[in-house]
Amino acid sequence: MTDSTFAQLAMFRGCRVASLVLCGVLLSACAIGPDYTRPQVVEPAQFKEAQGWRQATPSDSLARGAWWELYGDGSSTNWYSA
Repeated sequence: MTDSTFAQLAMFRGCRVASLVLCGVLLSACAIGPDYTRPQVVEPAQFKEAQGWRQATPSDSLARGAWWELYGDGSSTNWYSA
């Protein structure tokens, strides 16, 4: 082997070591910082809905074909019918 081959191997080994050290430093940065503590939350004993709330009424009786006609917008009718 020639001197240039040894120099290339040494440079390759140095780059590999440097990249491993860099990865280690970057990954260890995720562990720096205060430990997470969950905030205290006051939970109600029972869920209470807002005033004026009513149960949903499904619109199964409406036509399922051209749904965009429900809005009465002529431009969407022209757009979807094309």
